[in-house]
Amino acid sequence: MKSIIRSSALIVFCILIAAGCKGNRGARTGVPAELGANGLEELAGVYKYLAQNKEPAPKKLEDLAEREAALPTAWAKLQSGEYVVAWGAGYSSSGGGAVLAYEKNVPDSGGLVLMQDGTVKEMTAAQFKTAPKAR
Repeated sequence: MKSIIRSSALIVFCILIAAGCKGNRGARTGVPAELGANGLEELAGVYKYLAQNKEPAPKKLEDLAEREAALPTAWAKLQSGEYVVAWGAGYSSSGGGAVLAYEKNVPDSGGLVLMQDGTVKEMTAAQFKTAPKAR
């Protein structure tokens, strides 16, 4: 009887630990947990890497081809046009207010945008229309 209680307590403990780890994902990445697998965050990482290594910003999709492995979610969305990018604009830690990339439906219905400082946030269509765009 005691072993059943111990086993049950251990299972409940493991479930609580697993649920707690899942809920902390957004805190580590800066993006809410439900958005953590979004490709815009992957794209932000590539842009930051390029800037840190003093490499030029991509001017077209083909310029990112050698970084495809770092973009497991974003690559297909970039190829299909689901993501719109301000090609030629790069990462800027001080350019937080400028939109670098966004989901194609953002101008009409709002959605996720990648800011030039690498943050990913949600904007309404009205917010997007007034937000500065990276150049």
